[in-house]
Amino acid sequence: MSLSKPRISAHHQEAVAEKLWRWEEQHDTWHPYIRTQVAVEVDGPLHFSANVPYTPLGHTLLRNRLMRARGVELACVPYHRWNALQGAAARQEYLAGLLAGHGLVEY
Repeated sequence: MSLSKPRISAHHQEAVAEKLWRWEEQHDTWHPYIRTQVAVEVDGPLHFSANVPYTPLGHTLLRNRLMRARGVELACVPYHRWNALQGAAARQEYLAGLLAGHGLVEY
């Protein structure tokens, strides 16, 4: 399964997308019989409250609810979790676990 690389503007989104593209290049483990749609959402600071515990804001919760109502599962990558990961290997591992949780890759 080959994915076309979309244009992404934010640095956080670019970093996540780069890890996903590298995952695709290095692994041939995409599940061949996906019965659902999964969207990888890269959520920056504007999606959360300013202080710990970084609670998702109303517009983010609404987006998630609307996507699920349309039959799309969400694999969300919150900026604060992404930034806390140390190094490329940790970030690759995080994304692999996230995708495996949705049955997209064998992990």
